[in-house]
Amino acid sequence: MAISGVLAPPLASRFTLTERNNLLHSGISTVTTADDGTVQVENIITTYQKNKYGAEDDSYLQIETLFLLMFVTRFLRTQVTSKFARMKLAADGTRFAPGSAIITPNVIRAELIAQYQTLEFNGYVQDAKGFAKGLIVEKSASNPNRVDVLWTGVLINQLRIFAVLNQFRLQASA
Repeated sequence: MAISGVLAPPLASRFTLTERNNLLHSGISTVTTADDGTVQVENIITTYQKNKYGAEDDSYLQIETLFLLMFVTRFLRTQVTSKFARMKLAADGTRFAPGSAIITPNVIRAELIAQYQTLEFNGYVQDAKGFAKGLIVEKSASNPNRVDVLWTGVLINQLRIFAVLNQFRLQASA
């Protein structure tokens, strides 16, 4: 992604690949310069590298992960709260008249699965079958007005590295 208005550093002052990797591992985002002198974002990262227990954890290292997670979470929440606004919450298996303004965790679960499939189709998440299998939607045991949701969705990742193992031959094997 080009950064308009930023002048490229002189050739001798540009960071090498090793230097840029060291910056990235220190939580500093990097830029490169195109052949035409355009300064481009190479990678924007956060400083998150370890979890609260001190174990290596790169789950929030890429800034795109944070924004994508916020988008997906807000999208799913908005779909449920908009579609089922001002409805009563009943336990699964409760009998009520058709057309009643009543919702159950199973109906919310079905809506979340459908919306996740929409997100998958639009390229934000993947593995809709795994999401449906792992999704848990329950009426809260401690708050009768609350639904608890555990979702194990898988976000789409960024293509950052293209690795080729080139095993060329000068002539075909006999």
